[in-house]
Amino acid sequence: MEFRINYNPYELRSEFFLDGKPLSERNNFSAIKEKRLQQWLNKNGDWNGLCNELLDLINNASVAVKFKGRAVDYEDLRLYLEQECSKKISLSEPELSSNDQNIMEQLDMVIKDINSKGREVFSEDQLNSIQKSYENATKADFKVCVIATMSSGKSTLINALLGRDLLPSNTAACTATITTIRDHEQMKTFDVRCLDKNGKLVSERKDVTLKELEEFNTDTEIKQIDLIGPIPGIESDKMTLFLVDTPGPNNSTNDEHEELTNEIINSGENTMVVYVMSPETIQSDDNNELLQSIAEVMQKNGKQAEDRFLFVINKCDDLDPEDEDDTVKNVIQTTKNYLIKKGIHYPNLFPVTAEIAKLIRMDKRDEKITRRDKKEISNWVDNFESDDPEDQVYQELLSFEQFASLSPEGRKNIKDRIEEARKNGDLESEALIHTGVLALEETVEEYLEKYAYPMKINDAVKDLIEIIDQEKMKNKFIEEMQKDAAFLEQVKRDIAKSRTRVNELKKKKRDIEEKIGFFEFNLNPMEVRNVVFLALTKLTSEYIGKTEIKKEASERIFKEFDTKQKEFLQGLEKRLSDQIETEIVARGNEMLKEFRLFMDEFKNSVKIGNFDFEKIIEFKNCDSKDLDSLIKANTKEKTHQETYYQDNPERSGFLGRLKFWKPEKIEKTRTVSDGEFVNVSLTIETAVRGWKSKLYEQIDQVFKQAEDEVSRLNKYFRNNMDEAEEVVNSILNEINDDINNNLNMKKEEREKKMEANQWKLSYIDGVSQQLKEILSF
Repeated sequence: MEFRINYNPYELRSEFFLDGKPLSERNNFSAIKEKRLQQWLNKNGDWNGLCNELLDLINNASVAVKFKGRAVDYEDLRLYLEQECSKKISLSEPELSSNDQNIMEQLDMVIKDINSKGREVFSEDQLNSIQKSYENATKADFKVCVIATMSSGKSTLINALLGRDLLPSNTAACTATITTIRDHEQMKTFDVRCLDKNGKLVSERKDVTLKELEEFNTDTEIKQIDLIGPIPGIESDKMTLFLVDTPGPNNSTNDEHEELTNEIINSGENTMVVYVMSPETIQSDDNNELLQSIAEVMQKNGKQAEDRFLFVINKCDDLDPEDEDDTVKNVIQTTKNYLIKKGIHYPNLFPVTAEIAKLIRMDKRDEKITRRDKKEISNWVDNFESDDPEDQVYQELLSFEQFASLSPEGRKNIKDRIEEARKNGDLESEALIHTGVLALEETVEEYLEKYAYPMKINDAVKDLIEIIDQEKMKNKFIEEMQKDAAFLEQVKRDIAKSRTRVNELKKKKRDIEEKIGFFEFNLNPMEVRNVVFLALTKLTSEYIGKTEIKKEASERIFKEFDTKQKEFLQGLEKRLSDQIETEIVARGNEMLKEFRLFMDEFKNSVKIGNFDFEKIIEFKNCDSKDLDSLIKANTKEKTHQETYYQDNPERSGFLGRLKFWKPEKIEKTRTVSDGEFVNVSLTIETAVRGWKSKLYEQIDQVFKQAEDEVSRLNKYFRNNMDEAEEVVNSILNEINDDINNNLNMKKEEREKKMEANQWKLSYIDGVSQQLKEILSF
């Protein structure tokens, strides 16, 4: 038995065949046809993972999987089947494409042709939609956002990627200023623009220096520093590389930085996250909440999300390879265990020494470095000079790239670079590879190729493909009416029946709207208040009666309580968020069920010859299949008759849409001294009383906004039903007008119109075929 997968990431389309026959639409595999391969490998919602779904499909028989697509995607499929699947599932020889180069250049030619010749085929609004979506996609940045625990060497790592000492790395200069770095390969140095909190230009400089950036960092007026210059270590000719030095929540000075961090974590394919740690800070709980957010995203989106997050262990040159308790292997295992406890089960780990990588690159650029820096480079390079077998074990423990989470292709590329360096007698280049930084860069490049670039292409042609499908269907329908008198008469009868049926469905529509209106948010804030009251009582009870505690002991108690109150608030936020999200999704799905009943009946009632309403963009936008698409259809900017969506990652998911839960700043506990003793009980009671009332207010606000969200969903469903009805009536009127115009035309005029319509169809078919050849394998 053979199961064939044809996977095209550029069109975001998959085809599945069992023994040569395509799977039916009613099969579970139809739910993943428009999702990335990496998303359907593991379990997610109702999808039980590729292995389990495939075995269910073939009743647990043996099957050979045949793959057609790109090598980079096949590698993920191969590893998954080998590691996760039963021996009953084997792999056949794949059909791998090499025809995916220069796609954007070919698409440029198609868009230029449409802008010149397509004006006789497409409306002005359609041309604007095509051009806007294409321009937005071609300008898309590929972001690599760097987040770190304190004192882990984040700025040093970025400087290693730049190959120069540019970003301040001393603690005093590292404020909560956001720094962005845009790649520009033709530049030799970096230019800078500094912005205030309102985005207004404060200062700009050509050929900026480290000293100048240190001054900008300490300027309280400057909130964002935008740099542009060369990032040589990462090849990014297919997209513009954009590094973001992100202040972590533990050292941010305002809530906007925390929102930015959360936005980055929840972003899509065009954003990678590099989370930097050091051996000393691995198990720090400073970013506990941040890691939990990362874990949730990874668990929700599977392999694709796992690839987005890279965990870097910096300062590994401080370890002692000859001390069994202090080797890279041990540190990696400790890191894995720690991240697993946080819910991150398959972390991509990269041990590095960013400082040495930076120094080697500076030396290669003939940049001035100190004697001490030269000595540090020399000591590192000397580690790999010996050919003595006894030294090779030591050298392997310092070859950090060997311990990196590289793909087989990435590992091969790194191995080839080492062999090339040895062949050229370039020990310094080999030593640079052993710092582990190049393994990190290799993985970033691979992610860009695997996810970000295909998504860019998909975004570039999405509107164009939809418009072509719509216009092809409409013009073929018009052509048949022009050629076939019997078909024309049938269409007239179909229009009359459809109008009658649409009017009959109005009562049912009102009934469903009324039923949807009864769905309400059912959680009670008083129940949560009671739970909070009991939890706070328990939290503070152990301090009752501690009225005279020595000052030194009280400081320890207050520190302990401060930790407990933070854990309490974080836990409350998590439980409340999960509870509210579950309730909103439940209510939304109840509404969706009623909405789908109406839309299915509505579509079945409107039949006009071979006219396909599913290809009409406005109608398709009304016909939401899930809650996410419903929210998009009702909240994104409508720029013209067709709707262009620009995803906002900050608003992804239901709780992301709400953004109403964020604990306000609470009154911190302070030591109130009476001589040498402190009334701990009174201090804690006063502190809790200070923020408990605010907490209750926030809980009420949370529930009020949750109720508003359910009301908004209610409104969205009603709007979509109204819009669907309007679209259908508009199309019926349009077809009816075409029929009347056709009947009133003279023969010569009718023939001329038929000729023009045939030219349109020929042109549309030509563009469609061009796209097919560019995007298909």
